[in-house]
Amino acid sequence: MKGFKRIFYALIGVGSIVLTFGLSGFVVAATHHLRYWAYPTFFGVGILLAGSVLILMKPASRPRGSFWERPWVRRFLTVDEERLSRGIWPWVRRRGPFALVLAAAMIFGPFFAALVVRFLGLPERRAWLYVFLTTLVAVGFWVSVYLGLLEAVVSKFGSVFSL
Repeated sequence: MKGFKRIFYALIGVGSIVLTFGLSGFVVAATHHLRYWAYPTFFGVGILLAGSVLILMKPASRPRGSFWERPWVRRFLTVDEERLSRGIWPWVRRRGPFALVLAAAMIFGPFFAALVVRFLGLPERRAWLYVFLTTLVAVGFWVSVYLGLLEAVVSKFGSVFSL
């Protein structure tokens, strides 16, 4: 049984990596296609993801018996002290709650940033303000990187691949 569990988790890990690379390719291609319309598009998607956490999955007043209260779901949607005690997180936490939420949004995206906001237990107005601002900054940064990186690659290799 233990060997089956390890194989199952290995397959989930490989699937997660493949999905991440596939989504990254999609995001870069969509950014290239949308050009500057990518800013509001990905900001809207980011707010939708963060809002789904703040409103549906982990609302401030949580109804009992909901799907999100099941132990196997709660384990994946919980940010706790143990998860934020390794790596760069202790250093970022010392800089304040906004820095922690911003780092989470920049590294993992608005969904994880909203989970961090719920972990911090911020008041509802401040939670939405943090999610809004960090999603705005993260989307602005990453879309700019994708647009600039793609333009740099095309300008460098454009003459190599032209006929």
